Amino acid sequence: HVSWRTLGVSEWALRAPGALAGVLMVPAMAWLAVRWLGRETAAPAAWRAAASPFLVRYSQEARGYAWVMLGTCVSVALLLELHRRCDARAVSAWLAATVFGALSGPSFVLLAPLQLRLWLAGDPATRRARLGWLGAVAVAIGLLTAPFAPPVLRTWDWRRLAPARGPLEGEVPLR
Repeated sequence: HVSWRTLGVSEWALRAPGALAGVLMVPAMAWLAVRWLGRETAAPAAWRAAASPFLVRYSQEARGYAWVMLGTCVSVALLLELHRRCDARAVSAWLAATVFGALSGPSFVLLAPLQLRLWLAGDPATRRARLGWLGAVAVAIGLLTAPFAPPVLRTWDWRRLAPARGPLEGEVPLR
């Protein structure tokens, strides 16, 4: 969750970071559209992002959803850029955007299958270079997000995933 305590604790101050992410989402979406579908899709993508009720709503909340979406757009656009140019600078930019997205909210992890598919697919001319970077990127992501693993592991109740289990102590069974 992104918070800027220097702005204070007023409602405006708590919502300002989300609003900033929402504003930045419009050009980010246009940039992603250009990378993915071509230059002619930039304006429609930007307008749809600006008018999306979900994006507007998330930008008004004092939560990290707008930052997760911004991180998603930038990360995927940079990954698509790796299909054209795969060097240390491009990989570092993608890694920074991806770690930012992952630290903005845990739902960013749901993009992992898409991100992996994009790493493995695409232009054969850069595929070999991308595969060479993949191991280093996995280690870097693991190291950069490792400090957040203990709280996540303590917070999640892994027993809830057990099939055919009964209700846990203090839990109200579903009817």
